[in-house]
Amino acid sequence: MRKGLIVLIALIAICITIGAASAADWSFNIGSDTNSDGGSVQINNNELKIQDEKFTIPDGYKENESARDVGADGKGNFEGAKVSVCELKKGNETILIKVFFADGGIHNITAPTNSENKTIGGHDGFLITDDGLFTFDYGVNEKVVEIVASNESAIESVLK
Repeated sequence: MRKGLIVLIALIAICITIGAASAADWSFNIGSDTNSDGGSVQINNNELKIQDEKFTIPDGYKENESARDVGADGKGNFEGAKVSVCELKKGNETILIKVFFADGGIHNITAPTNSENKTIGGHDGFLITDDGLFTFDYGVNEKVVEIVASNESAIESVLK
């Protein structure tokens, strides 16, 4: 009788543990990351989505997961803005994609003095060339996208 009672208690404990585990909201979508500040980064095959803005991951590039940042403080770039960041690497080549967002949107984007007006991948924005890096900024859906790469064609390949 005593052994039967111990087995029954063990079975009940196992059932409670399994029930609690199955009730938990477990997600195994490895290429996705979100946070309570509204930040989001998702990767599905060669498509990257940051803050619902879609980008193409060029052939041969892989995400540097340790550089991913989701809904971080925009650090003064835009007053009160947050930023989600993804870094893509292929050998020594790097493409950095940032999307700045804020409650109420980001408006009145002005060109830096050292930039040129440029259209890349169908997006009108500002291109800055500095010390071998190309930085392209443009506004879309009340957000600001910034792409940094070693050449303009890498920026264009992300915006296909």
